[in-house]
Amino acid sequence: MVRRPRLLRRFVAVVRSDPSGVGAGFVALVLSSGGDLLAGLTLGAITGTLEALPGLLVLVPAAIGMRGNIFGGLGSRFSTAIHTGTFRLSRRLDTLVGQNVVASLALSLSISLVLAVLAKAVSVAFGVANSISIVDFVVISVVGGMLSSVVVLIVVVVVTTTCVRFDLDLDNVSTPIVTAAGDVVTLPGLFLATYLIGIAWFTPVVAVICVVAGLVGLVVGLRARLP
Repeated sequence: MVRRPRLLRRFVAVVRSDPSGVGAGFVALVLSSGGDLLAGLTLGAITGTLEALPGLLVLVPAAIGMRGNIFGGLGSRFSTAIHTGTFRLSRRLDTLVGQNVVASLALSLSISLVLAVLAKAVSVAFGVANSISIVDFVVISVVGGMLSSVVVLIVVVVVTTTCVRFDLDLDNVSTPIVTAAGDVVTLPGLFLATYLIGIAWFTPVVAVICVVAGLVGLVVGLRARLP
C-alpha cells in the first residue's frame, strides 16, 4: 500500500476538518482574483485620463489601499461581533453596527482629504511635470473616495448578512471580497470624480465643501461619546 506524504495527509485533514470554510475561502479568493483582473482592465481603460491629469496616478494606489484597510477592518469587527453573539443588523446609529458604519465613513471622508494633500506633495517632491492642482486633487480624492466607500460598505453589509444567514465564517470570506470590491470600485469612482474638475467656479466650491466635510467628519468622529 502506498502511503500518502505527510504534507498531503495534513492538507486532507485540514480540508476534512472544515470543508465549508475551505470552500467559502476558495470561492472568495477566486472572486478576489477576478476582481483584481477587472481592476487592471479598468486601469488600462482610463490611461487617457491619467495622461491628461498628471499626478493622478500617484493617488490611485493609496486610495485603493485605504478602501481595503478601512472596510477590511470593518469586516473583521463584524466577524468578532458575530462570534460573540452581539451582531444585530440595525439602522440605528447607537448600535454596534451603526457606530462602526459611521466610523468607517468618517474615516473614509477624512483620510481621503489627507490623501489628496499627500498626493499633491509627493507629485511636487518627485517632480511630476504640470501635476494637477491641490483643488483638483481634493475634489477627485474626496468625491471619488466617498462614492466608492458607499459601494464597498454595501458589499460588507451584504457579505456579513449572507454569512450570518448561511452560518459561514466571515473571517474566511470578508477580507478577499472586500479587498476585491475596493479595487474594482475605487478606480471608477475616481474616474467619475474627474468630471467635476476644471469647471470655473464650481470646482473650487466643491473643493471647499470637501475640505469642510473632511474636517467635520474627523472632529465629530474623535469627539463622539458613543463607545
